[in-house]
Amino acid sequence: MTVIHLEQSSNYLEQAGRCYMVLTGPRNHCHVVSGKCAHRGGPLHLGETDESGRFIVCPWHKNKTNIARLVEEELPSVRVPGRITVVLDSDAQEPAISYRRKMLLECSAALAQLQKA
Repeated sequence: MTVIHLEQSSNYLEQAGRCYMVLTGPRNHCHVVSGKCAHRGGPLHLGETDESGRFIVCPWHKNKTNIARLVEEELPSVRVPGRITVVLDSDAQEPAISYRRKMLLECSAALAQLQKA
């Protein structure tokens, strides 16, 4: 298990060849989820949300991944002012790299719906 501390502005994390997205929602909530498409391992973190705002469309095969499903499998994380702490299920010795990526994802509407449920 590895604990990573990210700057609050980070929205992408990579460690040992695995990538994760930080999805931010209403009321300052965040969800750290896999950036890998379940269909064929495509770069989901480079996808866009569909018209409904409930799915991320993988750029490889246009497979739609439900944001609610991603959140169900999120990594343990805590967001406090200025920092996001994430627990990765890896003992990799490689350092984690975090970025502020110009992502095309706008997930706040889908995340707001999840909080109402």
